[in-house]
Amino acid sequence: MQAAKQWLLCFITLLFLCCCMAVQAAPQVIMLLCPGIIPATLYSTRYPALSALEQHSALSLMNTTVPAGSHVIGSAMLTLACGANSRYSPLYSEVYSPSAIPSGETSSALQLYIQRTCAVPNVHCSMLHLGISALYNNHILPNTLGAALSSSTASISSAIYFLQPVSAQTKTAALLVLNSLGQGSGSLGLTSLQQMAACMLHTNRSLIVGCLPNKTALNQLLNTIVPQLASNTNLLICSPISPNLPGLPSQWRGLTVFIAHGTPFGSSLLRSQTTRTTGLVSLTDVAPTILHLLHSPAPDTFTGRPVSPTATGLDTGQRFRLLWSLNTISLLNGQHSQTIALALFIWFSLWILTGVLFLRQNKLLATRLFLWSSLQLLSLPAALMLAPLGSPASLGQYLLLIMLCLAALALLSLLAAPMLRFSAPSCVLFLYFVLLFADLLSGQSLIKLSLISSYALSGIRYYGMGNEYLGITLAFMLIGGCSFLDETVHKALFQKNIRSLVYLLWFITAILCGSPVWGANAGSIIITTVGIGSALLMLKNVPLNTVRILLLFTAGILLTFLAAAIDEWLFGTHASHAGRALEAASGGLGADYLAHIALRKLEMNIHLFLSPWLWLAVAIVAAAAAAARFIIHAANDFFASKPFASLGIKALQPALAASLIFKDSGVVTVVFAVAAAAVLMISYRVYDSAQLNSQSHNNPTLHAT
Repeated sequence: MQAAKQWLLCFITLLFLCCCMAVQAAPQVIMLLCPGIIPATLYSTRYPALSALEQHSALSLMNTTVPAGSHVIGSAMLTLACGANSRYSPLYSEVYSPSAIPSGETSSALQLYIQRTCAVPNVHCSMLHLGISALYNNHILPNTLGAALSSSTASISSAIYFLQPVSAQTKTAALLVLNSLGQGSGSLGLTSLQQMAACMLHTNRSLIVGCLPNKTALNQLLNTIVPQLASNTNLLICSPISPNLPGLPSQWRGLTVFIAHGTPFGSSLLRSQTTRTTGLVSLTDVAPTILHLLHSPAPDTFTGRPVSPTATGLDTGQRFRLLWSLNTISLLNGQHSQTIALALFIWFSLWILTGVLFLRQNKLLATRLFLWSSLQLLSLPAALMLAPLGSPASLGQYLLLIMLCLAALALLSLLAAPMLRFSAPSCVLFLYFVLLFADLLSGQSLIKLSLISSYALSGIRYYGMGNEYLGITLAFMLIGGCSFLDETVHKALFQKNIRSLVYLLWFITAILCGSPVWGANAGSIIITTVGIGSALLMLKNVPLNTVRILLLFTAGILLTFLAAAIDEWLFGTHASHAGRALEAASGGLGADYLAHIALRKLEMNIHLFLSPWLWLAVAIVAAAAAAARFIIHAANDFFASKPFASLGIKALQPALAASLIFKDSGVVTVVFAVAAAAVLMISYRVYDSAQLNSQSHNNPTLHAT
């Protein structure tokens, strides 16, 4: 009997211990909002607490771009709360304590709230939003973080504390905690950091947000709260407002730093499915991250995705160098794009003018200088992808790296031409496609930092292939691929093999550009289908007509929907643009949602088409073409000497028409494709002239003839 009692006591003890281990403290998130935190801030001696925290936390840069023409602070806070880019209105910042009397009113906020909503707020409510009608009319509520927390099945409480001084726009951040009725907890007017620290450390709320006016206040607060953080607490430091940097477009903002401290993150770099880039997240990712940490689902309206740790094996110095390089390249591309373009124009002009000077004295040298300049110009898209690998620290270094890459690629193509038995321009295209395919398959790290993409700063897109490189690739693929056939026209067996390789090149390009995992450019599926289909028909001596082009359009659309369905099926919430659009449409938004996307793309193209800057560029190019007889003769000679390539140019035309219809900013695709086609034709013509002059120089009989 005694033994049985002992066994029963042991069993009860073990059961109690197991229950204690199973029951864990509920997760808690503290988020501190502070403007102007950039990579240099982390290692400044003025902020030692922030520097110490960084060594044991996960880091990333954060895109803070807001809609063009909107108020920066208000839109940033609203984007933060909505998990999607949103435009600010002064009505969104009408947040008051119940006893406060708003400016221009004689009644308290509580009385006004009851009058406007016919609802009596909760007795524990210490914050009310008086612009509730505007929030609902503009679909801000109930699609905010605070509304999502209040509607969660779990018991998730939240509060926000503002440290004076507080601007009206900053008060929009209250939507991070206000529920769908515009009610919440916190304080709009703390006067000391000690008050804020006490509110954060002595509360059992699941989400606590602190709004700080500057980095000094943040550093002092970290000194107080970090040593006292519980093991179940995750600390997020978010800087939604970037310093005002000169030389950037009005809607672009510099990159700030996002810090995540806690057990799920460790010492690492951060990324998200929004950016698919190590060391880069978006402002829209913050709200989904908080919901993920609190085990609560995100609303369908959130475009951001939760951040996750990656690159855990890097030490502090390696992490800083990666972030510093990404930030530096992004700023160089954003602030100095016009300067770089002008420098490259001067660079190419000097080579061409030098050739013109030698044209009468030494025609062979002149044509070689023309060839050298045309090959460098043709190599420009690849050079812009390679230059950031040198991690330039200044504009001068960046320009030097670009020019070295141009020279290296041009020289490599000249050396490879006799060995591969292809022309030097074809060798440039071969190098471009090898580089492009490798980059698309490995995460697009080169395209993301190229001068003509610059994804990190613009926030237009973060991964895959943009409209600029799509236009270039389309021209190179169709015209260059057909030019390969022209160069083997007298080698029947060799041409058969080359034709198979060209078809394979087209197929791989279409797959990589349109794949959600690699190119993530759904519109390119339609464009490449139309372009490649047109080229194949003409190579089979089947004439193009309206019916066949429309059939190719239809096939491209069907393939796009198929790719989107596969993307949504394989990746779900981690799907790319097309998969997420199809998921949203099937989830209740319906076909009208897809029609709205199509109309938006058409509207954007019309807007770009009517832009005076576009027509100014067209006028300049047209004037230059009319004045330069060489370009006109080069085009005529090109068509005469390369019949297959002329088919590629004809196939390019319906593909460009498809880009105007089915792609947002398709005008950009057309401009880059036309420019790439013109440079390619001139390069082939100059190369043929250089070869002819070289043979004439080496053969006196031919020279006399």
